[in-house]
Amino acid sequence: MQSNWFVINTKREYAKIRLFCFPYAGGSAQVFHGWERHLPEDIEVVCIQYPGRANRLHDPLIDDCAGMVESLVNEIQPLLDKPFAFLGYSMGALVSFELANALRERGNFHQIFHFLCAFKAAHLCKADLERYRLSDDDLKQELLKLGGLNAQLLRDDDFMSFILPIIRSDFHLVDKYDGKFAGKLRSNALVIYSSDDHSMTPEDALQWESLISGQVRFREIKGSHFFINTHTHELLSIVGQEVRALASAYL
Repeated sequence: MQSNWFVINTKREYAKIRLFCFPYAGGSAQVFHGWERHLPEDIEVVCIQYPGRANRLHDPLIDDCAGMVESLVNEIQPLLDKPFAFLGYSMGALVSFELANALRERGNFHQIFHFLCAFKAAHLCKADLERYRLSDDDLKQELLKLGGLNAQLLRDDDFMSFILPIIRSDFHLVDKYDGKFAGKLRSNALVIYSSDDHSMTPEDALQWESLISGQVRFREIKGSHFFINTHTHELLSIVGQEVRALASAYL
């Protein structure tokens, strides 16, 4: 039986590569819904489903990166029977980065690529940021500034009472990150960022190079922090171009 940590909307038995996609804070596997339709048929898209949301609504939230990685490193093993790539978006970039290092420490060398999107280099996370301690009103303003929720949703009390605890937990994971598993990523990587992202600067993105021992390239994209939602086709075009090149190497 497939673990509830993963959502595979279209199973591709003969795929050459698996692309694991890690969503942003407050997000679920739904963030990547339909991506498989825009990627080559020899790529199987596996979406990570964090606990406490969607079909895992009743599972306890995990509010620290080490705990998230420790759970994933065990659950993901059956899906690592072929070459794989990671794509992490915002918080997902941090989780996927640490998971890649944890898998490497356990002797798994099948990762062939890493997309790091909309997130500053991991060592730049500030332990004193503590956004999870903000009042509800201030937290709503933070989300509005990032572009994650529109004003209409922010006025929906029922929705906000549901989503704010998830956001707080995920912000705690990021803001209290201590780099316990920190190490250099040995895979080749593409860092995708926006210069209009208020959560980071382009220089923050460029500093990923110091944490990656493989070849690292950078790509700037239009949009704010949530360019995954506003410039989806542009992002998919970039990802598609990369995975096609990867797949061609496994003909």
